[in-house]
Amino acid sequence: MKIPGLGTTYPTTGYTSNGVLFSSLGSFWTRVFGDKEAIRGLTIAQSEELIQRYYDFVESLNAMSIKKIDLLHRERWLPVRIRKSQVRLAPLRFLPTEDKDHAVFGPQPLPASAEERNNSLHYGETFQFGRAKRPVEQKYVVRVDPALKSFPVIADRIVAPTKVLTVGVDFWLNDGELYFASNPFDSDEYFKYELFDNAGNQLTFTWKPELATYATQEFETDTGPVEGTVFNEEEMILWVYHGGVNTDSLYENFGTLFGLSEPNSEGYKQILSETINLLTEGPTVKAITGLAASFLGVQLTQDPEETLVDAYSVDDMRYVVTDKRVYTASTFFAFSPDVYHTDANPLLAGVRVGAKLPAGTPLFDAVTYYDNVSQPNWWKTELDRLVLPGSMFMGDYEGVLIFENIAAFTDRDDENRLRYTPDIINTEPGRILFPFPPTVTQEDQDRFNDYISDESRYYTVRTLIEDSLNLAGLLDPLDFVFKNFLKTNSAMLRIRFQTFEQAAKFAHFFRLVKTCLPQYLYIIFDFDLPIPQETVSFTVNTDDVATLSSDGSDPDGWVKVPPYDKPPWQLQFGWPATTLEVKRPFVISHLLDLVHTYTNGYGTFYQYANGLTGTNDIPLDKIDFSLSYKPGDDAANIPIAYQKTGTVVVVQDGLVVNGSGTKFTTELSVGDLLYSRDDSNEYREITEITSDTVLKIKTAFSGSTRTINLWVAHDTPSTRNVSGLIFWRL
Repeated sequence: MKIPGLGTTYPTTGYTSNGVLFSSLGSFWTRVFGDKEAIRGLTIAQSEELIQRYYDFVESLNAMSIKKIDLLHRERWLPVRIRKSQVRLAPLRFLPTEDKDHAVFGPQPLPASAEERNNSLHYGETFQFGRAKRPVEQKYVVRVDPALKSFPVIADRIVAPTKVLTVGVDFWLNDGELYFASNPFDSDEYFKYELFDNAGNQLTFTWKPELATYATQEFETDTGPVEGTVFNEEEMILWVYHGGVNTDSLYENFGTLFGLSEPNSEGYKQILSETINLLTEGPTVKAITGLAASFLGVQLTQDPEETLVDAYSVDDMRYVVTDKRVYTASTFFAFSPDVYHTDANPLLAGVRVGAKLPAGTPLFDAVTYYDNVSQPNWWKTELDRLVLPGSMFMGDYEGVLIFENIAAFTDRDDENRLRYTPDIINTEPGRILFPFPPTVTQEDQDRFNDYISDESRYYTVRTLIEDSLNLAGLLDPLDFVFKNFLKTNSAMLRIRFQTFEQAAKFAHFFRLVKTCLPQYLYIIFDFDLPIPQETVSFTVNTDDVATLSSDGSDPDGWVKVPPYDKPPWQLQFGWPATTLEVKRPFVISHLLDLVHTYTNGYGTFYQYANGLTGTNDIPLDKIDFSLSYKPGDDAANIPIAYQKTGTVVVVQDGLVVNGSGTKFTTELSVGDLLYSRDDSNEYREITEITSDTVLKIKTAFSGSTRTINLWVAHDTPSTRNVSGLIFWRL
């Protein structure tokens, strides 16, 4: 080798000769390309790992924004280990056994006979897994990590799989339970292996009667295996592709800031998103209505401007389509006026196609906002009354002040409806009597009237009132209080809750909502919550039946039945008033089956039909519910006892009590307490009355056989047929 400047020859050895170099490189590449499958597998593994790291990186970036955060962590490949002993028959929800045919997954076929009434009713309907239909093919289930929420495909291996299962066809995932269309351990296409412990011993499991649903074919017999049969344990690994794993990302990143804890869901994400929006943008109309709508699962328009394309309903869902998004809601909600124009002429009614919808436009009537700027005098059409706490007024008020809209009370002939003649009556010089409904206590009415009749403000208030009178000379209290005090600093948000759960969730989070509202503005939250109608029958031997809500109102919203004829807002959360006005005998029968008491001077209460009967108006604070009894109480808890006619012989360890000169059938009743007041102060419940002189008790008296005077622990009315109402404590 000639190198310029270094002479004519460069010395070489066997290690530095070009022949040795070329031969060495050639053998290396020969070996490398000879095992190209290993190189390919290594490359694939590295690429899969890189893809997973990219997923994690993107999720970390998205977690910085509530609008972009992912509900589920995504795993490119996730192993699921399944043991043979863990597979069970799937517990499907069956139809009644009298059904002659069984459904299949997918569209239901034509009925093959007249007896197949299910197919006659459901022909062509597609039944999905988990619905109330029993498939011909049995399904199998195994428990997996409940954090695993979704995935499209399962394979028996990552590279070159031989068995691939598809969701909805070969398997289903439901709340931590993985269902298979067929038992994977019955197939030879899966790679399975036996399990051994650290000592090299074969792992086994033993069949027991409680494992009767074990799902392998060898067990599917009429009698099943013999109890105690030992089977070798096997295991397989299936690989979940693109698995969605719940890591509580919403709570960990955002919910914990506000103490709002809910399971990961789109609804929870929407609530958090609107909460953050309210905190960052401030209490704008869009922010407040958007937050309220999020509790109902309804969205306002999201983009700065959207164009309405269509609106329609399918089954139990409504859809609003714009040029940018599709919004959905339950058919419980109607389309808002911004989406659908209503008109008496059907030719003029319809979807407002092409309407421009700015951000924050309600598309459904789930949430409606009212103020005097957008809808002047809105309270005249949207409110029947306004209930204000006494704390809003100067003075020591005991309850609430109610300002009513007189337009709500037009039927003067119905004596059970709330009614009065709103008017200003100067019964004495310098005094104003403001018209309140009778449900406002007289003491609170006097405090309010004393305040407005004070010499320093009398003429000012009277001038305001006289300027507010209508043509008939009557005052509308609701309109008066809004026009003079609340018109410019109040608004109302009507929220149409579909379920009690939605209302409860909003009420739970309201503490946070309240901190975000402007301090200078009164916002009325109108909970529009439907109360299901129930059929309530009157107690004890009457045929009267009324269809009422739990607050006593009829389907038209009126309260006409005593003692329900009180304002519904007072019945929702307690007794109707401080005094229970009884217009006929009634029964209180809610969780009062152990109460036996009465109050002199206010009427008498007796136990009847697991409740209390009463006959007179009762101040509720005079009813003593503390006196109650149950077997095992000591004598100090026994209510006042009453002596009856005759004497009785109490037999030691005996359940039969014989009387002398007694009138058991007329003076006593089953459930009364026989009281040995004369000596041991014991009492026993009467379980059977055979005649005037023979009865049975639930447990025997202690002590020796003896004759005692007849006492009972509480008085009993002469007749048990007391008519009345079920009076619910809400």
